[in-house]
Amino acid sequence: MTDTIIPHADNTCITCGTKLKGNYCWKCGEKKLNPAKDYALYKFIEQTVDGFTHFDSKFLRSFKALLFRPGFLTSEFILGRRTLYMKPVQIFIVASVLFYFVFPTGSTFYSSVSNMRDGNILKYNVNESLQKRADADGISIEAAIKSTNVEAAHRSKAYLFLIIPFWGIAFYFLFFNRIPFLVPHVVFAIHNLAFCILLFLTYLSGFQLFGKGDVNDYEILPLVGIFLIYTFIAIRKVYQQNIFWSAVKCLISLGVFLLLFIVYRQLITAWALSAY
Repeated sequence: MTDTIIPHADNTCITCGTKLKGNYCWKCGEKKLNPAKDYALYKFIEQTVDGFTHFDSKFLRSFKALLFRPGFLTSEFILGRRTLYMKPVQIFIVASVLFYFVFPTGSTFYSSVSNMRDGNILKYNVNESLQKRADADGISIEAAIKSTNVEAAHRSKAYLFLIIPFWGIAFYFLFFNRIPFLVPHVVFAIHNLAFCILLFLTYLSGFQLFGKGDVNDYEILPLVGIFLIYTFIAIRKVYQQNIFWSAVKCLISLGVFLLLFIVYRQLITAWALSAY
């Protein structure tokens, strides 16, 4: 009869080797193994159910707060109350993935080739790159435009996180006298950008639902207004400044965001064009 491969319980942490002083390792948090209990079927079912329900409660609680309580999640993060909510990066990833699956080729986060040809702040020679791509693939200019837009659409959702550190630094310079650490400002940027993604998702879904087709620049203006109000309320909640300075810094931060957003959209398209 062969020896069992099930490890036996002892007073040494299986992960880091630290001597245990209870059921949990004081150094890394690993739980002390109890084979008779930990390998029981009822325990596995209990942990599985708890995992799903715990995730559901965190998910619903986090996104309800994100959508309807501007600045609340960042305030909770700063105060150290974090176990009840999803991590900031998790929230951002979920929002991005939702947008990607609903609008995989949507042009929200990249500038279409046609718009780039009309003019771009990067001074990028779109026509030259289009011709190179068409020649390399043996296709027409029209086909090159279409394939570039598809490529830019996919890339635009994957690299949207690049806006976060720059916007977070902007908040740091605006409010360093209120919060002298960089990370809370980055977290604030993450939460606000996640809200922006969900706002676009909801708005564009409404257009599709009612058969309105593509959204033009003028039809996005209501979103800018909603986002401005949301950011202002969030700033008041997190940074607790008076209405005047909150409004001034809100306008500055939104101006920085719009500049970053425009540059990002055009860089994504230029990158898709220059790949060939």
